[in-house]
Amino acid sequence: MSKISSFFTNIRFAPNLAFWVVVDLIILFSVLSFGYNFIVTWTELSVLTENGNEFSLLADGFLHGRLDLSKYPGKSLDCSLSHGRCFWALGPWPAVLLLPFVGIFKIFSAAFYQGYMNFFLGFLVLWLCYRLAKKLAYSQTDALWLALTFTFGSIFIGCLFRPLSWYFSQTVAVALIFLALAEWQGKKRHGLIGLCLALCLATRLTAALGVIFFLLDIIFSPASAREKAKALLWLLAPLAASGLLLGLYNYARFGSFWETGYGLALVGWAYMAQIREQYGLFNPAFFLTNLYYYFFKTLEPVLGRGYFLVMPYFRVSPLGLSFFIISPIFLRIFWADHRERAVKFSWAATFPVLAVLLCYYNSGAWQFGPRYMLDFLPFWYLLLLYSFKDRCLHFRHYALITASVAFDLVLYLNF
Repeated sequence: MSKISSFFTNIRFAPNLAFWVVVDLIILFSVLSFGYNFIVTWTELSVLTENGNEFSLLADGFLHGRLDLSKYPGKSLDCSLSHGRCFWALGPWPAVLLLPFVGIFKIFSAAFYQGYMNFFLGFLVLWLCYRLAKKLAYSQTDALWLALTFTFGSIFIGCLFRPLSWYFSQTVAVALIFLALAEWQGKKRHGLIGLCLALCLATRLTAALGVIFFLLDIIFSPASAREKAKALLWLLAPLAASGLLLGLYNYARFGSFWETGYGLALVGWAYMAQIREQYGLFNPAFFLTNLYYYFFKTLEPVLGRGYFLVMPYFRVSPLGLSFFIISPIFLRIFWADHRERAVKFSWAATFPVLAVLLCYYNSGAWQFGPRYMLDFLPFWYLLLLYSFKDRCLHFRHYALITASVAFDLVLYLNF
């Protein structure tokens, strides 16, 4: 057994083979992503329904001086009703991002669906993941494998293949966090980092808690007290401005600076509304339930007659599936080099976000895996990069990533 173990430990792909395998996998998944974001989106939204394209509709409303979804049926999912008008609770930045494209397409009497933008944002995330790995001295081939791991070998695949509004906002938030990390790893201009996080705050409130990583980096830097104060000002000023604008946006819609619309949103299942009414949006009572669906939920059997398994034998519950079943290579993060400041700061930024999410009344359904974890997953990707001491992937890592992305694809297609 030791000889077999040693063989798989030391064996490596020929460099060219490893490179072309990962390139082929990226091309395959990119083609699938294109099909879902362009062809499926256009077919479903132009022929069947507008449901799921709320940010494009909201952008269209902005162009007409409206804050509500004027084309949206009043009883639709996640519609926040106020004075007989339907408002969208999710942060407005994705709609602002779409605004110029919606306006240009409107000139030609065409619709710009958010799936179109989702596809290109997915490529941006792929490139940023690759860039982060290269900056940490990974080879071109290994950096591509690691980028593949995050984009198509994790819960992020559910966002890249299904650009409904709830998932699209998470694609935008992930891209913004990675842009902030790229700037931190590069010129470290805290004003730009703050801007990325401010836009993240206007997309997903919980994702903006990642600011803790950058706060700690400034506080524990060797710079002088004056330089630290200046950096903190540059970092936090955009966030403060974003928070003020969001408050005014809330007031204009609901007459309250603090009401986001989440507490008013219509939900698909009646019992969810009852739970929210009884316990509120956030409550420690939800902690164990969410912990189970985030990390311990396994695949469900597909049964035919009685207890007999039938094709496809196992399926993903829409309520959740253990993150480490979808992305087993991320188990390595627990062995990341804790002597590195970035590792300590990543964990420090992760726990507050996770604690808030685990106390939320909804696990994230309908979803492919615990999608809310995307609010901090870029920091776990950084931990993954610091978990390879020699900055080198081996055959067993290539094999695990390949098996993982193939397994996730099969699960998703059945899902």
